[in-house]
Amino acid sequence: MANNVSNYLEVKGTDEMIDALHVLFDKCEEGSHADITLFCKTFYDEVETNEEGTSVMNTWTYDNLGAKWVYLENTIDTGRWNIQSANYTPKEFWIRLYEIAVKIDPEVVIEVQFEDESVSPVGAVVIKKYEGRPSIHIEENYDLEDPTDEMDWEDENYDEVQQEFQGVKEDAMEACMVESYRMIDGNDGEELYDDEDEV
Repeated sequence: MANNVSNYLEVKGTDEMIDALHVLFDKCEEGSHADITLFCKTFYDEVETNEEGTSVMNTWTYDNLGAKWVYLENTIDTGRWNIQSANYTPKEFWIRLYEIAVKIDPEVVIEVQFEDESVSPVGAVVIKKYEGRPSIHIEENYDLEDPTDEMDWEDENYDEVQQEFQGVKEDAMEACMVESYRMIDGNDGEELYDDEDEV
């Protein structure tokens, strides 16, 4: 069974671009909860499905999303969404989202903080331009261990330990975000396109 990964997406840029993304994500909420097929058809022109058109083929999702499945969990706030994926943060979807957004706002920045349900890993993704060239960096931390795994939820200090660990996770994801920016701004990010392929 696939591990759930919670991805906390924030898109930074013009109001016009953010509004356009909200239109797309709002469309994803028109279907049932965890509607993977609707999610894919909202963001991609061609989606490979089964004969009934009710399920997206896994080969397609791995190639185009970067994970077995992806769906919108909820809208958090303006320009911010909670997106669930299987096993991995969906790198290929983040690139697709960037391709959509950059056509409206050439200076768009995409940030994602993510955590596997096992907290191994937590991490961050940044997509932005460095000297006019779109680049991506994904930084991961595999060193966290959830102390509540060894506790019973009825233990007297369970809530306190859980809250403290939430802060540790948030600090680790933020550190990964800082490192992702540092890598891109140091010209060590992964360029998204060759010259002839640039959006």
